[in-house]
Amino acid sequence: MSNSGAIFLLNDSAAAGAQKDGDLTVSGLDLDVLGQSLHLHIAASGSEARLADIVPIAREICDRVIDMVIEQLSKNGPEITCKKGCCACCRQLILLSVPEAFRLVQEIVSLPMDVREMVIAACRDAAGQVGGKLQEDLAAEGPLNPNAAEAYRQQVSDWFGSDRYQSLEINCPFLSGGLCAIYEQRPLLCRQWLVTGPAAQCEKGGIKTDHAVQMPVNFANVLAELTTKLEGSSREVVPLTGMFDWFSQNEKRYDKTWPAKQLIEQFIIAAKKDNAGFMGQEQTQGRR
Repeated sequence: MSNSGAIFLLNDSAAAGAQKDGDLTVSGLDLDVLGQSLHLHIAASGSEARLADIVPIAREICDRVIDMVIEQLSKNGPEITCKKGCCACCRQLILLSVPEAFRLVQEIVSLPMDVREMVIAACRDAAGQVGGKLQEDLAAEGPLNPNAAEAYRQQVSDWFGSDRYQSLEINCPFLSGGLCAIYEQRPLLCRQWLVTGPAAQCEKGGIKTDHAVQMPVNFANVLAELTTKLEGSSREVVPLTGMFDWFSQNEKRYDKTWPAKQLIEQFIIAAKKDNAGFMGQEQTQGRR
């Protein structure tokens, strides 16, 4: 896996200098975080970039938004239940956007061989358990027809959308000693998932979406939207446990590049769209 141009954030002074010198492509992103403004400068050091190259700044911006949300809630909202060592949500189905799947595979492949092989084996073991249970449950519902592609995909989607994955109680392959072994690289869905209320609600089967903190921007959705626009494809998600097998079937897509400026622009458009959708919901709820 070779590297392409980097995409990163700049502070105000560095952005002003870069734009003056013309050395970097710099674009601005303004977000509304619960009534507070967040202004960011996104830059690229190369002319071309892959989908995976946008993931580090998506993580960084997501963390900034989350910090602002937590600060606001500490003043005006309910207490956040999530604490270090709590891993109730680490048995949930985690779906990756295409850029995240590419990036995470890239990062794991860069690990020392013994660690890399252990992680890949854990992912494939979990994927095998899921696949076996999926086929068993679908077969019990009636004759399978994998040749009817759309109907079969809907069956699979409905299965993952139910509570049957959680019932398997499969630990995330990256859960080690009650902690996330890839905390800095953890998926966007994991970063964004914060809940409020009594900690007991997160015990077996107790996690409910109505306790989840609604984020002003869902960056997993942003990356999914960006991918559909750039590739001209339908929306796609990748189960974390199956990402290595998925990658082996999509390696050519990993190597595809776009102008870095176009990648950044599509990220900004998708982020603003998602943020505007959240603000619209807030205003609607406020009028009720």
